[in-house]
Amino acid sequence: MFFRIWALLAMLVAGAGMARAELVIVTDIAPVSALLRDVTGAPPRQILPDAVSPHDFALRPSDMRLLQEADLIVWLGPLASPGLAKAMQRTDFADKALDLSAVPGTNHLPVRRAGRFGSADDAGGTDPHMWLDPDNAHLWAAAIAARLALLDPAGAGSYDVGLARLAAALDAVEDAAKARLGRDGAAPYLQFHDAFQYFERHFGLQPLGAATAGDEESLSLGIVADLRSLLAEQPGACLFLSDMNEQRRAAALLDNVRIGWLDALGRTLPASGYSYPDLIRANADGFAACLYPAG
Repeated sequence: MFFRIWALLAMLVAGAGMARAELVIVTDIAPVSALLRDVTGAPPRQILPDAVSPHDFALRPSDMRLLQEADLIVWLGPLASPGLAKAMQRTDFADKALDLSAVPGTNHLPVRRAGRFGSADDAGGTDPHMWLDPDNAHLWAAAIAARLALLDPAGAGSYDVGLARLAAALDAVEDAAKARLGRDGAAPYLQFHDAFQYFERHFGLQPLGAATAGDEESLSLGIVADLRSLLAEQPGACLFLSDMNEQRRAAALLDNVRIGWLDALGRTLPASGYSYPDLIRANADGFAACLYPAG
């Protein structure tokens, strides 16, 4: 009798240990990987290399195999990850995908026309940089946790814990950033590439304009000339760049401006993986360093 009870308990314990699913989770870009890491506590499998622009990426055979093996594919949709868009039209991939851009309640902003910003900036289309809105991140993290709980019911509690931990950390970072970036006396500024509209709206920042609206957009000589004139009227202005390539392309705008550095994808953060609040904090620091040079 004792042996039968012991054997039954052993089977139950073993079954409980096996109940937690070992999910293969695939993401497109680093900020999405950060959200998965924050919710699950483990790194997902990221398709796009950090050093490659989502607009320059082409799937390799090994990437297709990884998509086939995945239990869940979390991505930002065709606007932000065009290199994945065609593959994600396949029914077998689409059925196990979570398109964050399509989560109900996600904030979508229109692309702004390059040049001076005014009252009629809408250039048509949707700005794909929606991961830089912390409100979207809160919403998406909840959607991720809910989807994971369906795939792995035994892990639902741990996903809820990760979600709560992320929400608390992100709330704290947002509060600190709003305090830093909401002070009087901020320098006027331009963006070279208008990638931070979601971040700016969230934290109440108002750029004078941007040299380019899209990742692949060529510089307009007319826009550059107009922005040079605008900068001449704004002593102490900042020009925000993301990398040395942008600095080279922005050469005609660099006279009498301070350069600030921003990082939409977190490429300057630890290669071992960062949390989503780290990304928001780093960019708040980047804005503050140039907008408030006195500290």
